[in-house]
Amino acid sequence: MKPAAFWLAGAALAALWLPLFRLWADAWAAAPEQAYGWAVPLLVAYLAWDRA
Repeated sequence: MKPAAFWLAGAALAALWLPLFRLWADAWAAAPEQAYGWAVPLLVAYLAWDRA
């Protein structure tokens, strides 16, 4: 994949993910048993990067 296409795909994915992230952030902050939710998007991004 060309670098420009990679960044464009990443921007499109971020545009879709950010509204969900904002909705879930309230739940992650309010419930102690869901506090790990902040790490999930970062872990997924790292695993996707590591696999490539």
